[in-house]
Amino acid sequence: MFKEQFTYDWPNQQNAWQELLDFPLNPETRDEWLAKWDELERHYAEQRSRLHWDTMADVKSPEPLEAYKAFNRDVVPQVTDFQKEIYARWVEFDLKQVTPGWEVTTRYLKHLQREQDLIPELLQQEEEKMMEFYNASHVEQPVPAPYATEQDLLDAMDLPDRQQRQAAWEARQIHMQPLREHRVARYFELIQLRWEQARKLGFNNPLELSWERLKRHDFTLQQWQETRTTLLNRVPALLDQVHAQVARELELPEFDWVDRGHPALSKISAAYDRTDLTALHAGLRKVFQAFSPRLAEQYQELLDGGYLDLEDRRTKTTQGFADLLAFTRKPCSMMTIDASAGGLTLLLHEMGHVQHFHEMLQVHPTMLLDASAKFMEFVAHTFEVYGAHFAAESEILTPENIRILRLLTLMYRLEGMLHCAMVDLWEEWVYTTPPESLTTEALYAHWEEIAWAHHPWLMSVPEAGRNYWTNGWHVRVPFGKTRYALADLCALEFSGQMIKDPHQAFERLTAGMRLGGTLPFLGLIQACGLEFDFTPQAVERSLQAFQELAAFWGLAAEKRTDPQASLA
Repeated sequence: MFKEQFTYDWPNQQNAWQELLDFPLNPETRDEWLAKWDELERHYAEQRSRLHWDTMADVKSPEPLEAYKAFNRDVVPQVTDFQKEIYARWVEFDLKQVTPGWEVTTRYLKHLQREQDLIPELLQQEEEKMMEFYNASHVEQPVPAPYATEQDLLDAMDLPDRQQRQAAWEARQIHMQPLREHRVARYFELIQLRWEQARKLGFNNPLELSWERLKRHDFTLQQWQETRTTLLNRVPALLDQVHAQVARELELPEFDWVDRGHPALSKISAAYDRTDLTALHAGLRKVFQAFSPRLAEQYQELLDGGYLDLEDRRTKTTQGFADLLAFTRKPCSMMTIDASAGGLTLLLHEMGHVQHFHEMLQVHPTMLLDASAKFMEFVAHTFEVYGAHFAAESEILTPENIRILRLLTLMYRLEGMLHCAMVDLWEEWVYTTPPESLTTEALYAHWEEIAWAHHPWLMSVPEAGRNYWTNGWHVRVPFGKTRYALADLCALEFSGQMIKDPHQAFERLTAGMRLGGTLPFLGLIQACGLEFDFTPQAVERSLQAFQELAAFWGLAAEKRTDPQASLA
């Protein structure tokens, strides 16, 4: 629970919204008008964030979801009515009296006006469907024999014996089936709903609508499609090499899904476990101290204030996420942490979001924060690389652990680019195929076709592979996976700066964070000294940076096409 309490007083907020409508907006009053608007948006955003947090903190209970729905039903429509008028006033004013830094946001608000005017009920339904997707309070998930509890099953997935891990993984697929059926049904409803939204707004399909919603104003769909094609062509062979190197490090004949539970990966450190994270907290503070003393202090402050929920509770969401409490001006994050390498990487990733939110919240109005979403993932992925780079500072990882962590960090960059490109390709088909022609069977079939064509490794545990599309950010944000692939490309390019001077590079990264949403994506990454521009040459630069980072970490990647070629 957050240390700082917050109460959303709707009657008083309602009066304040009306007062803003009555307040004149002109060049002389602009700053005061914006300050009043920001105060209202901060209160509203914080209440929504806290309700979302409560829902994710207990996905096994219906009460948080009902509270979320009640707010959606009783308050959101009234706030939306006020916002429509406020947005209209601001857009009209800003188009005449251009305010530097608001270009991306004003364009988006102009679009959002239309959504709020033409499809308010559909927007509300979409929010509720997404929360229903995550909330599984009514889903029965029997634990298959011979496992007595879910925790027994999860522990068995990390056993040293590979056959026992294989059996546990297969049992896990049976255990997950009721939840997957629930999620697939909700996702199918979301697809239908988004088609209805797109058509009512005058778009040909949800792909066109999503492109506008995601504020992709500085690059075209064709540019991204060309980049995606390059990734699908170039990354698989390199990823196969990394998987082969991981297999050799673990003394395995090959590396697949089941081996993510190998003890070397599931127990990256003997200094802590899921029941006691004390040593992990101390180690991370040392890592953060190495490249950002302020981040080390902030980490402890957030822990003490209840803004980092890292407990291993089976009642909360299995997906890590970060959010911001706009009025309290605090970032927050929720995830389940154990002693696995993946858990440590996830924590570093979410701390990237936390730091980004912190930097933006101090200097920008709420309305200027969301425009930097694509840049936000770049920051988080760069934090993963920095954490692996400075892992020795933690004093809780052996040299062998650090080598494994760095190898996995390289692997995650490639997997991220490839798998996100695959999901994006699949989504493009989903959201351009008329909904009348879509069936659940067709969704599965098309995904399996893409998986077998571009990365058969995903199908090494068939049920896990074929259900890969049922999880992930793309459910909440269509085509949101694009930002993760771009993040990995840019994080790899940025690693060159980190190698040369990690402290100066981090200062440059922080300066980019502080820009918030005042620039589009390419402007933000250019502010960090990157040259990425969606050309095939830009992709090749990032892949070359991958090779150089591997070499710097003593994991030199050789340019071979043989999937069994060594990285060492």
